[in-house]
Amino acid sequence: MRLIQRMMFWASLPFVAVQAVRLRKRAPRFPAAEGERVGAVGKGKPARLLCVGDSIIDGVGARTIDRALVGSIASAWANTGRKVQYQAIGRTGATSSQMIEEMLPQLRTGAVHRAELIVVSAGVNDITGLQRTNRWRINLYRMIGELREHSPEATIVFLGVPPLWRFPLLPEPLRTVIGLRARIFDRILKSVTERHHGVMHLPLAFDARPEQFSGDGYHPNEESYAMIGEMVVRQIQPSMPAKTIMATMSMPAIVAIKAI
Repeated sequence: MRLIQRMMFWASLPFVAVQAVRLRKRAPRFPAAEGERVGAVGKGKPARLLCVGDSIIDGVGARTIDRALVGSIASAWANTGRKVQYQAIGRTGATSSQMIEEMLPQLRTGAVHRAELIVVSAGVNDITGLQRTNRWRINLYRMIGELREHSPEATIVFLGVPPLWRFPLLPEPLRTVIGLRARIFDRILKSVTERHHGVMHLPLAFDARPEQFSGDGYHPNEESYAMIGEMVVRQIQPSMPAKTIMATMSMPAIVAIKAI
């Protein structure tokens, strides 16, 4: 089945190439969230959060960093009685290879604190950039190795590759073709994380509705960032009480959105 999916993707690609080029030219470009990428929130026992990755870490779709994913995770964690110091290293459009070459070297400069929790967002730009699955797998091992070397005791959470086949911005048949690739990449991500102690894969699956996305139809809005933030903290602290916003939603809707 997996081989068939890969063959279907590459066979279908020439038929959606023109559609992809047109979409890239006309798609809206939203800016990164405003605000400092280093900060603290809450009171209590100190905790350190490091977020690394693509435009999700850069906060595209949110007005300010405290309303984006980084701030949402920090706030949700602070609500458990922790004083959370957070730091974000993100760049819109970054692939896993670019993260290894341009972002992770910063871990060796001494400017990035050791973390108790590391959250990584990667994959969508590898998919849209036609990255090979073998390179994706190799890059995941390299990222985990470098993050573990930097923070030996950290819990590392990789956000799952999102269901691109449901993104409003993507037209058919491009949506279906890219969706095939997203499924393959997410399976690889899950397989790699399962081979490492203290490394988690947080799956993202949801009933996509327009109100869950920002205005570009591709990135989360602030409400979705808040939900993902709570999901991350519940992943590492299962006993954490859910907020009202999650408790009143159906399970498919609770799992929000991640994009490039």
